[in-house]
Amino acid sequence: MAEIVILTGHLATGKTALAQTLAEQHGFVLVRTSELLRERFGQQSSKPLSRTDLQDRGRQLDEETDGEWLSNHIEALLSDQRPKIVIDHVRNERQLRHFRNRAQWRIVHVHLYAPKDSLEERFGPKQEEENIPYAAADPIESEEDIAKFRHDADVRINVNRTDHADTYIRVAARLGLFSDPGDRLVDIII
Repeated sequence: MAEIVILTGHLATGKTALAQTLAEQHGFVLVRTSELLRERFGQQSSKPLSRTDLQDRGRQLDEETDGEWLSNHIEALLSDQRPKIVIDHVRNERQLRHFRNRAQWRIVHVHLYAPKDSLEERFGPKQEEENIPYAAADPIESEEDIAKFRHDADVRINVNRTDHADTYIRVAARLGLFSDPGDRLVDIII
C-alpha cells in the first residue's frame, strides 16, 4: 500500500524542511506543489513565475478540477512504483478531500502551526528578498481551510514550541520509521 504524507500549515511553519528530511533520511519521494506548478505553467510564461503567480495558477487549477489535480498527479507517480511520497504542501480542504477519498492509500496528514506573528517573523528575510508581505505570500486561502486541516490532521505540531529536529522525530515516530523501543535488540561485538 502506498504511504503518502501530506503536509499542511501556513507559510513558514517548516513544511519544506520536514519534507526534505523525510526524503533524505527515509527515501520518501518529495513532491513540491510549487515545482509542479512551475513545470506546468512555466513554459507558458516568458519570465520566471513569482510566488503570487504560482498561487494564482494553483487557484486556477483548483477551480478547474475541484482541487483534484494534485491527487491525480500523485496517482500517476504511484503507477511508477513509488510507494512513499511526502507532499509539500496541500493548500486547501478540497485538495485534502481528494486524498482522503482514495481508500487504496495510507494517508498521514501532518499539520504544522504557530501564532501568526511568529510566522511573520520567520518569513522576514524572505519578505525582504521577494518584496512581498507575509499575507500575500501565504498560500493558504482561508482560515476555514486551516480549521479543517486541524480537525483532520493525524499529527498536529505547534512549531513555536519545537525545533526542526523535534518536529521530525515526532512525525517519524508516528510514521513508524524507527524501531519500537520495546523490541529486544542484541549488540554483538566480535
